[in-house]
Amino acid sequence: MLPGPGTLFLLVLPLAAALVVLLSRPGAVRGLLDLRLKGLSLLWAAAAVKFVQLSDAGWAQPLLERLGGLVPELAIWTLGIAFTVINLPALPSQARPALCLLAAGFTLNSLVTVLNGAMPFSVDAARTAGFSEDMIATSGPLYVAITDRTMLPVFADVIPVPFLQKVISAGDVLMFIGIAWLVVALARHGVKRAPSRTVARTRGGVHEEE
Repeated sequence: MLPGPGTLFLLVLPLAAALVVLLSRPGAVRGLLDLRLKGLSLLWAAAAVKFVQLSDAGWAQPLLERLGGLVPELAIWTLGIAFTVINLPALPSQARPALCLLAAGFTLNSLVTVLNGAMPFSVDAARTAGFSEDMIATSGPLYVAITDRTMLPVFADVIPVPFLQKVISAGDVLMFIGIAWLVVALARHGVKRAPSRTVARTRGGVHEEE
């Protein structure tokens, strides 16, 4: 996902859509509150590696050079897959495909990045999204313009999002759908588990049962 001003909004959008479902369905929060995720330290570790990878600070670049350009990307992918494998069996059945879709999304992004040494992006798509020539020229070491030698360009950052000044990949789309689907699936699971009150008519009157 080629960085741009709308990065944060695009990341929050799937969660905001799922939040609408949570607020409109009584008992939906139960599915999220009952969820006990394992290996959260793996996510924190992946976030820490990503922070170092994206940081422009003077200490970050020497550290990345010592690690090797693709080591951080492989580390993030390994941590993400480990988190997926650990938690997949414990999720409700309707939420498992969502987690798999999320994993497929970041796997595609990691694959394209590793094969090309950086995430390729379409210059035309960047222009359509509203990037200036200076922004395209200074996209940073984590991104490289697509050329004839680019491997799997169809999975690179080729989808412009002009109103957010973003260029995203097919992997990003899968991740956004997976996040929203996961939250909604867990919310629906909470609704199904919520106790329902039924009215039973008896000869002596009416009483409520759980």
